[in-house]
Amino acid sequence: MEEELRIFLSESYETLNSLDRELIQLGKNPESEEILRTIHANFQTFLESSKFLHFSKLESLTHIGERLITQLIQSDSEVSGEMITTILKLNMAIREIIFHIDETGSEPPSINNSIIQDVEEVIKKSEAEGMIGDINDVTDIFMAGTPTPGVSSESDLTDRLMNTVVEMIHVREKLFNFRPSVKSYEYSQVIARMASLVSDVYTQVRNSKTQPVGTLVLNLDKIIKDTAKQLGKSVILRIIGKEKEVDSKLLEGLRITLVQLLHNSVTHGIERTDQRIANDKSPDGSITIECYQSGELFHAIVSDDGGGLDPDKIRKKLVEKSVLFTEEAAKIPDDEVIHYIFKDGYAGLNDAGGFIGGRPSGMDIAKAKIETMGGRIFLKNSSKGKGVDIHLTLPQVNAIVPVICVNFGKERYAIPKIYLVEIVPMDSETLIKGIEVIQGHSVFIRRGKRYPLIYMKQILRYEDPDMKELPENPLIHIVVLENDGMQFAMVADGVSDMEEAVVRSMSSQLSGIFLFSGATILSDEKPSLILDIGEIQRHYLNSKLVKKIVNFEEIEVDVVPTEIQNNIEPPFLEEFLK
Repeated sequence: MEEELRIFLSESYETLNSLDRELIQLGKNPESEEILRTIHANFQTFLESSKFLHFSKLESLTHIGERLITQLIQSDSEVSGEMITTILKLNMAIREIIFHIDETGSEPPSINNSIIQDVEEVIKKSEAEGMIGDINDVTDIFMAGTPTPGVSSESDLTDRLMNTVVEMIHVREKLFNFRPSVKSYEYSQVIARMASLVSDVYTQVRNSKTQPVGTLVLNLDKIIKDTAKQLGKSVILRIIGKEKEVDSKLLEGLRITLVQLLHNSVTHGIERTDQRIANDKSPDGSITIECYQSGELFHAIVSDDGGGLDPDKIRKKLVEKSVLFTEEAAKIPDDEVIHYIFKDGYAGLNDAGGFIGGRPSGMDIAKAKIETMGGRIFLKNSSKGKGVDIHLTLPQVNAIVPVICVNFGKERYAIPKIYLVEIVPMDSETLIKGIEVIQGHSVFIRRGKRYPLIYMKQILRYEDPDMKELPENPLIHIVVLENDGMQFAMVADGVSDMEEAVVRSMSSQLSGIFLFSGATILSDEKPSLILDIGEIQRHYLNSKLVKKIVNFEEIEVDVVPTEIQNNIEPPFLEEFLK
């Protein structure tokens, strides 16, 4: 909490300064919608931060400020001098709260409610003058920021609307299923029109619940450069995919995690300018945040071109922090020990400080933060002298994703279509002939290629109490998937047709299980968990041994898999089919 507060304060001062600058520009260009949207983004930043840290007084001020700016954006009139003065007063009130939090660690016992009344008066006056205009449909209500009786905030309203739209999507899918049995051209036209309207409402509601990643990294560049300068370093920050959208409720947690990752890159990864020149590197270090969306997940990769992770320093810190004994640490291979930066209790390589006023926070904290949001974080790559890549994922809550449904026994799970290569139905005898076991790993041979096999039934520990005897030569399905350049296969009992699914967040009891990335309600109105294909592949098929097997490389007898390995012993097919 202390580290989160330091990050919050540092970013708050930057946001306040940005507000001051934008308000000055707004006075010069009162008709500029672009300036209003920047001010709106600043208020949203404060609003999400205050909600996350439970600063209720700050939340009330920033919420009414966001309401005012939203209305101004919706209007066609220029912003008056009175409105700018009111926003400046609101900015000063926010600044006073930030000063008090900085000094005491908590909000002041009371705030001057007159500023809230002033803003309310401006809102009422602008409405009376007809600045907002008529609101003709339910989606415009929350877009305009107008409070609704019985709804505590815009966020509550959009959540309720999204739940209703999701129900509409389920009804739409059921109507599509009826279409073949209803021989009516008029019926098909009505269904197509209704589907288009539902999609349009869904798009508007979802857009209101998301924000571009660019709003997250506001002011980060300056913070990083200032910190690097204090450490005798020069760093250039590049951001790819600023336009990618993230659910607003995840923004603050994602911001804190990204700041921690950037912190580690600046203080531990990027070398001093003189060291980089001595190593024939560019004087300026480079940190890149690459954001993209794939299937049901939002991805962010934070990369730097620094010195990379030092396995010996990590071993030393593991021992110092009593995470491992000296003998244990010494036995762990270099390419495995670097993953221990995410272990509980590991708090970085040193206490270099200087970044956002505090001691570096550990990657275990970043991991815990991401996992509370249903996401994952892992070390993608580390090369000594070349840098580090950290990969994190978050569920795209409420995204519509095409999925196929696979059955393992009587249990059904969803797999996003983006991972699917092909589905190969075959009987069990044919499968047995196509399987080869190499150093404990089952691979399926097809068209001269090797596909590592994953037995989800065994991973899920599935048992069917109703099956008393094994069916004779049953039909099964090999589901060939691809992730991160590797093709592999799952053995399934059945596969259903593709359908569109709305990704929903999982309950807290399931969010910590790496096998699943989300949940959904399928067209038959039954729930299904969405398999996290990337995490499954990373946990069970990411060893050097598996990669050598797939590429037909020569395998030494004493090859030892890395920590992330396929520790599921391949069963006999007869045992699997039970």
